[in-house]
Order: sequence, then C-alpha cells, then structure tokens
Amino acid sequence: MMDAEHTDTPTTDDPMHAPTHEERCNLFDQNARYYLGVTGKEFRRRWHASEYEDETDEYVREAIASVAELLPLVEDEQPDSRQIADLVDIARQAPNFHFLTREEAWEMFDRRARERLFISGAEFQRRWHAGEFVGNDYWPNHLAIIDVYMLMPNDDPDPERMEAIVSATPQHDEELTAEDDEPVPAVIHMTRDEARTLFDESARYWLDMSGDEFLRKWRSREFGDVDNHPNHLRIMEVASLLPFVTSGPHER
Repeated sequence: MMDAEHTDTPTTDDPMHAPTHEERCNLFDQNARYYLGVTGKEFRRRWHASEYEDETDEYVREAIASVAELLPLVEDEQPDSRQIADLVDIARQAPNFHFLTREEAWEMFDRRARERLFISGAEFQRRWHAGEFVGNDYWPNHLAIIDVYMLMPNDDPDPERMEAIVSATPQHDEELTAEDDEPVPAVIHMTRDEARTLFDESARYWLDMSGDEFLRKWRSREFGDVDNHPNHLRIMEVASLLPFVTSGPHER
C-alpha cells in the first residue's frame, strides 16, 4: 500500500530536484522585472551600489524589499537547502510576465524606427517633439510614422547606454532561418518615366484616376481627413509611391 504522505511531485528540498543556480537566477530575474521593471543583474548592481537607499516612495520600497529578500537565491555560495526551498516557493508566486526594462524598450523602439523610417529612435523622438511630423496623415510614410510612435517610450534615453545598445551585435541571430539567409534580390533602378508610369498605373488601379489627378488632389488636400476617408487604404497604397514622383513629403 502506498504511503499517504508519498507524492511523485518534486520538492525543492529534494537534492535530486533542487533548482539549479541558473533556474534560481531566472526566478530572481523574473521577480526583479515584475516588481521593479529591471533585470535581476541590474537590481543587484543597484543594490550593492546603495542606489536604493534614498528611495522615499513607500510602494517602491516594498517592491525593493520583496526582491532583496530573494538575493540568497543567487548570491549565497553555500545556500541552506531549506531556506532556498522557501525562497523558491516565494519567488514562484510572482507572475511570469516580461515587463520590458528601460533599455529593452528603447532597444525595441530604436530598432523599429530604423526598420520603418531609416532613422534612430532618438532622432525620431527629437523630430516628433519638435513638431516635424505634424500633418503626417498626408505623408507617404504616414503609417510607418504611427507604427514607430506607438513604441516611443515616455522618458529620454540614456546616451551612453543607447550607444551601447544600438552598436551591439543583434541578440537573436540564432533565430534566423535558412530563408533569412537567402541572397538579397538585386536592386532595379527605374528611370523617371518608368517611375511616373508605375505611379499612374497604381492610381488608376486603386482609385480609377490618373496619377496626375491623384497628385493634384493630394497637394490640394481634397481627400480631407485621410485617416477617416472611406478609401483610406486605397489612398495610402497610391500615396506610398509619392516619392517616385515628388521631391519629398514637404513638397507643396
């Protein structure tokens, strides 16, 4: 007869199933991100540099204490198995959400700005707050601007850390597939006449008007509020080709 106390569920104080140091580090990192929005490594740096000592916000101080309580998980060279088991149980109560750290948010924003608009995140932020994108609903890259704006952090980037972020080797190279490694197709350069022909064909296909007619209406803003226009997507399909026939979004 099986002992009623017996269970097949691994226990944290069982040496055969005790969390490895890497697993404990991951739990600690999970809690640091959940409570304070920083990595476990960054929390430890700030903690040992006494950067949290002057914190006055009671809520933040409680969050700091919650993470600091778990430091033995990653710092004790010869941890007590029972203490570790208790701390692991506590650490596992934090939801496994991945809140982006400040650096990660800026890295994602910078990467999106470069992919969609070929400028850095810091440059996009400068132009946005300077009002250079005002009236962007009439820009050919309107949707790209909004796409980047949606990821713009509320704070300013740390110049030194941002420099390290944007100059670092991408962290996800291992995720590239064979398809990503295929040769880039050769660039086809069109003449001005070919570009205008393509623009004209697009306008006739999407909106049943000539390219010249579309350009006239675009410049005179006869389309009104493009975002809420019933033909918004068709208009933007043609507008995306405006650089082929204009000198840029500021042309009037």
